[in-house]
Amino acid sequence: MKSREREDISDTPSFAISREPGFGFPIREGMPVSLKCDVDANPKALPIWQKDDGAPPVQQTSDGMLNFTEIRREHSGWYKCIAKHRLGRFSSIGYFLNVRSFDLVKPKQSYNLSCDF
Repeated sequence: MKSREREDISDTPSFAISREPGFGFPIREGMPVSLKCDVDANPKALPIWQKDDGAPPVQQTSDGMLNFTEIRREHSGWYKCIAKHRLGRFSSIGYFLNVRSFDLVKPKQSYNLSCDF
């Protein structure tokens, strides 16, 4: 009987967003990056990714992943996860994906700097 009672209870979605490489690791152009959204809800709700309130730049997988094989600067922006649920439409907090460009100074280049006092 308890499982039947549980089916009648609705839990609003909660979200867990993860990233590979992990948070705190700088993202540079050209590297592979994955964003994952896990939604915990009753009844089950599927995650839908958005970027800057529009469609994401890559196709989302059925399990809530965005896989960038070679990320680019234009992929920078605010990402969030949406879940449509019988209690309404819910959203995760936003996550800003900051894609850094390659270093401007190449390792084998040399520069002459002078300073007049």
